[in-house]
Amino acid sequence: ELRSFAHAVRQQRDAYGSLAVDDGMLAWTIETAPEDASVVHAAQPVPDNVESIAFFQPGVVGAGLIDIVARGDYSSCGRIPQSRAYFCTRSDRQLPGEFAPASVLLDALQATPMATRSKGGYRISASPTTGIALFGPFATLSPGRYTMTWEVTREECEPDADATLRADVAVRGKPLQEQTSQATVLHVPFELESVTEGVELRFWSSACDLLVTDARLTADRVRFPLRYAASSPALSRGKVVEARGAIAATGEEGTVMFGPYVDLPRGDYTARWTGRGLD
Repeated sequence: ELRSFAHAVRQQRDAYGSLAVDDGMLAWTIETAPEDASVVHAAQPVPDNVESIAFFQPGVVGAGLIDIVARGDYSSCGRIPQSRAYFCTRSDRQLPGEFAPASVLLDALQATPMATRSKGGYRISASPTTGIALFGPFATLSPGRYTMTWEVTREECEPDADATLRADVAVRGKPLQEQTSQATVLHVPFELESVTEGVELRFWSSACDLLVTDARLTADRVRFPLRYAASSPALSRGKVVEARGAIAATGEEGTVMFGPYVDLPRGDYTARWTGRGLD
C-alpha cells in the first residue's frame, strides 16, 4: 500500500500541496514527500493552509480524523482500490491518479442487517416500519455548526408508499437533531457547544428500497458579520436571569455571558453588544 501510494503521489506532485498525515504514514511521508511539501501531524490541530491530508483507515476511521476532514473543507477524497490508503484535498485540486473517488464517512459507518454494502454505496431494503440502517462513526467533534448531508437514490418504491427520508444526529445514543425530506438529498444541520465525543450520524430505512451513494460532514465556515442572539445555545450564561426571551444581568459581580469559542482567522475585530443599560 505504501509503495502504491508513493507512486501515485510522485506521478502527480501538484496534487500533494501541503500535507497532513496520521501516525500510520508520518515516518514514511517525511522520507518520500516532495521537497516543497510541508508535512504536519494530523493528530494536532491542522492549519488552514494545509491543502491535503493522507491517512490509513484502521478498520474504522479514527474519531479525530472525521473532525479534521470536516473542518478542513477537504471535499474531494479518494482511496486506492483494494487498500486502506486515503487522500483528501480541497475542491480546487485533483486527486493523485491512482486514487478513486471515495466517501471517507460512508466507509466509516456501520450497517444494520437491513443495509448491505454495494459498489455504489449502501443498499437499504424497504421496511414497513422505519429503523436505523446506517450509524456511526462515534466521532469526536470540535465546537461549531455542522451539516450532515446524505445523497440517496430511490431504487424501487410502491406508488402509495411513504417515500420520506429520515436521518438524525445523536450524541452517545441521545438524539440531538432530526431531519426528514421527500427529496433525494437530505441535510441535517446541528450545533455543538463544546468538544463532544460519541457523535453518531444515523440514516433510517423507509418504505422504499434505497441506495445511499454519499455521506459527508462539513463544518460551517465563519461568515461575517457574525451575530448571536443573547438566547443562542452557543453562548454560555453566568450571573443572569431570563424573562420573556430576554437575558438580564442580576447585578451580582461576575461574568454575564461568554462564548462562543469559534476559530477566527488572524485580523482586527470589533465586538458589539446590543441591549439596554450597557456601558
